[in-house]
Amino acid sequence: MDKKFINAKSIAIPILSLIMLVSQISPAFAVSKNELLDFVKTSPTVTLEYYAPSQMPSVIAYNNNIVNEGFIDVTPNSWYYNDVMKAKQAGLVQGIGNNKYGPELTITYAHFITTLVRLYKADEDIPDVPNSKHWSDKYIAEARKLGMLDKGEKVNPDAPIPRQEMIRYTVNLLGLEPAESADIIFADVKPEDAAYINTAFKEYLTEGKGYNKTLGLRVFGYDTTALRSEMSAMVNRVAAYKADPVAFKAERAKARVESEKKAGFTDKSGEYTMFNGYVVPKDDGYLYTKDTELDFCGWVLFETRPENYDVIEAILSSKLDPKVVKQAVDYGRTKEKGVNLPYKYFKSGEYKISVSSAPTSHIVVFEVYLAD
Repeated sequence: MDKKFINAKSIAIPILSLIMLVSQISPAFAVSKNELLDFVKTSPTVTLEYYAPSQMPSVIAYNNNIVNEGFIDVTPNSWYYNDVMKAKQAGLVQGIGNNKYGPELTITYAHFITTLVRLYKADEDIPDVPNSKHWSDKYIAEARKLGMLDKGEKVNPDAPIPRQEMIRYTVNLLGLEPAESADIIFADVKPEDAAYINTAFKEYLTEGKGYNKTLGLRVFGYDTTALRSEMSAMVNRVAAYKADPVAFKAERAKARVESEKKAGFTDKSGEYTMFNGYVVPKDDGYLYTKDTELDFCGWVLFETRPENYDVIEAILSSKLDPKVVKQAVDYGRTKEKGVNLPYKYFKSGEYKISVSSAPTSHIVVFEVYLAD
């Protein structure tokens, strides 16, 4: 079949194939060929192009990009799908080219600061910075005016931004007061670093990156670099909070409960305290002692409470390298009744973990101290 064109006035697209394909997916889009032709004949802007089957462009296939005008790497089953689409429609985020968003790519200080500033000021209303050396200089200058940055704070615009810095800027921008608190909400956040993060959590601006079900605590992802997917989520939350904080928090509270239920997570944050930088259960004599000159001293009753291997691993990982801790705990798990478990040492930064158990002992001991 030769190509035929009807009322060709703008961009030629294989619209017939697309609509007939969509009509097979959903009856709501059903349309006959005659109805389509009538529409094209009366439209001053639509172009219709017929193709023989052998000439059909390969681009005509059902995918989320065509249907929702989104990104090919952001699918509806992704946790960040709605956030990315909403932020894109609001003009707050853009793709990285080739119709991709790059949700798992890391972001820089410049990217995050610029995105938040655009919530408050249009680009044309932000004055240029004299002798600017970086494209983001004017946005960083505006961020200072908005109170996002601390007084005198210097920013390396091209450096990857850690998640805790993303939270700090968010809390500052919204004018929230970081609350000093001894609350242990996230297993990987120390009290001295928790003020901004805990405030953001209590205002429903962050949920962290998952759960430590062994401890019954959340995991924040401290010192990990923020991702583009997380940026889209945060900018939407800031916009909603800014518009109506009461309604925002009510909606997010329901979502939090549903998320915890779906994950099978039970919050035990009130049951923990800090000891020498470790997240530990309050007054649990079955696991550790505070009466020690060591950095940490804990144990597992391997015959009667072997499940506490997981708890010791979680406690040590709250301060030390989780990979090294796992090696140490896995060694402890090899203890057998009546068999000696010789001292073995595992180095984690400036600390050493020693693991041992005597032949007649019913416990495996984990001791942590500063390495020589």
